Amino acid sequence: MDQFLASNVVAIIQLLAFLGGGVWLIGTMKTVQQGQNVRLENVEEELSKLRDVVVDLARQEERLNSMDQRLLAQGARVDAQGNRITSLTQRFIGMSEARLSAERIRRGQAEGLEEQD
Repeated sequence: MDQFLASNVVAIIQLLAFLGGGVWLIGTMKTVQQGQNVRLENVEEELSKLRDVVVDLARQEERLNSMDQRLLAQGARVDAQGNRITSLTQRFIGMSEARLSAERIRRGQAEGLEEQD
């Protein structure tokens, strides 16, 4: 009987050791899972921030494109006004040269008449 009790005690101790190890394993797995959940939440939070940054960058890009289009349109208007001013200046120069030529001709004719007198 002593041998029977001794072998049963060993079996009971082994069973308790296996049960204790199982409980410990389950507790460890829960702790690991909780740690992974926290890490996953941190990753999700970082992705959310990154998404916000990407959206802000896209908005800024659209604003810059819009501003660029406005500046190009304004530049075209400035160029058109510059061309108009250049055209008016050329016309003015042409008119001034014609006026000076006419004045020189008139003076030349007047001098010619004075010499004839």
